Amino acid sequence: MEEEKKIVTEVNTDDFSVSEIKADVSEYPDFSPGKIDISTDGTIILSSGTELLLIDNDGNIINHFAFNNYEEHIYDITAAGSGYALLKRTPEDTKLYYAENISSEPEMLELEIKNISGFANTFDKMNLYMVTSEGVLKYSLADKTSSFILKWADSEISASPSG
Repeated sequence: MEEEKKIVTEVNTDDFSVSEIKADVSEYPDFSPGKIDISTDGTIILSSGTELLLIDNDGNIINHFAFNNYEEHIYDITAAGSGYALLKRTPEDTKLYYAENISSEPEMLELEIKNISGFANTFDKMNLYMVTSEGVLKYSLADKTSSFILKWADSEISASPSG
């Protein structure tokens, strides 16, 4: 009998820490997590290069998404709003995907992204902050606008509209 493959995680939504919950992922033998984030409801978002697993805080798999485009891989993930966002890279560019609901499959957002290195840490879940070579790019989930952040601060953020 094949040994069950488990991902060991536990979520504390008060401080967004992860310690131990066992989720049986033997149904997905090739899944190897590379990135993790936790939504405010305790859902664990795990990604490998081409797959996503959404796991509740009891260790039950809510959803699994496999992206079969091997030219495009998941570079980074973050919980945002009531959903989550992905940065996907191809040899040519980087694309931003967003799902408004934590259990939905993400859809690509219309946004040109250049030289992005990942999501910036933020507790502002209605905006996505992404680190680029030009500075920090803010994408508002509420009104679907983007701007470059000229100053990164906890207080007032100066920004100028982009494209």
